[in-house]
Amino acid sequence: MKRIKESIYHPLSFFSTIEGRLNNLLEDLESQWKVFAFVRDNPGTADEGVIKSSQELLKKNPEDIAIYQEQISRWTQEAQGGLQQKDLGVLAQKLSKIRALNSKLLDLTKYLSRNTFSKEPERSDKELV
Repeated sequence: MKRIKESIYHPLSFFSTIEGRLNNLLEDLESQWKVFAFVRDNPGTADEGVIKSSQELLKKNPEDIAIYQEQISRWTQEAQGGLQQKDLGVLAQKLSKIRALNSKLLDLTKYLSRNTFSKEPERSDKELV
C-alpha cells in the first residue's frame, strides 16, 4: 500500500507543535544511531528482520521531512520580525540535521543488512527433504 501524504498548511501559531515533532524525530533518530552503531561494532547482536524493518521506516522519513521543509519555507516567507526569523532558522537547522542523520542511518542499515545474520538458521539439503 502506497503511503500518500497531503501537505496541510499550518499557521505560525503551530510553531511549537511542529518544533516538538521535530525534536521527537531527532531524538528518535539519535537513539537509533546509538543502537545501530552498537550493532555495527558488535556483529551478531541484531537479526536481519530488525534491520530491514528499521530500514523501511527510515526510507519513509524523507516524505515527512519534505513536508516539514515546505511548512518552514512558508513560515519564513510570512515571518515578521527578527525573533521569528531566528526561531525559524533554528528549526531549519534542526530539520537539516534530521535529514543528514536519516541519510546516515539509511547507509548504516544498508551496510548492516549485508553483514547481519538471518533469524532463520540455514538448513542443509538433507533437512529440507
